[in-house]
This record gives sequence, C-alpha cells and structure tokens, in this order.
Amino acid sequence: MSLDGGAKKAAKIAQQTAATNNAFDQGIYNSNKALATPYINNGTAASNAQSALLGLGGDAAGQAQALQNFSNSDGYQFGLQNGLQAVNASAFAKGGGLSGATLKGLNNYAQNAAQTEEGNYYNQLGGLASNGLNAVGTVTGSGTNLANQVSSNNNTASTASQNAALASASGLNSLIGTGLGLASSFASGGLTASGGFSGTAGLKSLLGSI
Repeated sequence: MSLDGGAKKAAKIAQQTAATNNAFDQGIYNSNKALATPYINNGTAASNAQSALLGLGGDAAGQAQALQNFSNSDGYQFGLQNGLQAVNASAFAKGGGLSGATLKGLNNYAQNAAQTEEGNYYNQLGGLASNGLNAVGTVTGSGTNLANQVSSNNNTASTASQNAALASASGLNSLIGTGLGLASSFASGGLTASGGFSGTAGLKSLLGSI
C-alpha cells in the first residue's frame, strides 16, 4: 500500500469512529429526552393551569374552565362531601336538622373548604410544574453534553486525518529527496547499475512506487 493510500485509510477509520461515537451519544440523548418528555408535558400543562386559575392573560373562558377543573378534582370533591356529611351529622345529632343554622354551617364549610383546597390544588400543580422544569434542565444538560462530545469526536477525527496527511507528505518528500539524490548520482556517474537501479528507467521505477 502506498503512503497516500495508507493516509486515506487512516483518515477514513478516524471518520468512521467519530460517526459511530456520535451516533452512540445521540442515542443516549434521545433516550434521556424520551424519559423526560412526559414530565415536561405534565409540567407545562400544570403551569398553564396555574396561570389560568390566577386569570393571567385575561382569558376569562380559560379561567372558568380552570376553576371547573378544580371543582371536579377528586381531592376537592372528596373533602367537600365528607365535610358536608360531618356538618349534617352533627346538626342532626344536636336536633337541629335542616335548620337555618345548619344550612348556614353547610355554606360556611363549603366556602372554607373551597379556599383551602384551591390552595392545595394550586400547590399540587406547582409540584408538577417544578418536576417539568427539572426535566427541562436534564434534557438541556444532556444536549449540552452531546454537543461537547460530538465536537470532541469530530476534532479527534480531524486531528487524526491531518496527522495522517502530514505523515504521508513527509514520507513522500523523503522519497522525492532520495530520488533526486539518486538522479544526481546517475548524472555524475556515481552510481552504477550494480547499485540496484540503472539510468532513467530505474529512477522512474523508484518514483513509481510512491
């Protein structure tokens, strides 16, 4: 194999190795992204729900829907129903039945429960939003690592190709120098056919092996 062929082979191997490593690193990033995507999606939805509950953006229909979602939530409904039953049971146990005082107590409990549970609901959404934000950070960090690793792989391949090219050029220059020296010897009569080469044909044979 000629020096030029060897240099090209070395450069090709370096490029193939970089491509393999880049594909492996890309696979790791894709896997991390796939694992984080559900948390990102849930976090985004939760953050939007918080904004809607607060009426941010002036979307009255969106706020109404967010409040309805809260009212239908299992946590609020469970606490509300249990609480109202407890107020009723207490009133009947005291002989009050469905009196005005009992109805007022039920109304007060419902209002207080709504205020308390809405705060809990908002905080639960905040937890989901935080998880989503953390997942975004994980994917962003993984993407940065991927970019750095790909850059490193490509730089390594480029350096290997450059070194191979320089080695080929150095060897070629050395052979050319040898050939020129032999040509000078032929011209001055300092090298005979018994030296292994003869005349112009011998020089062409030597240079043809490069």
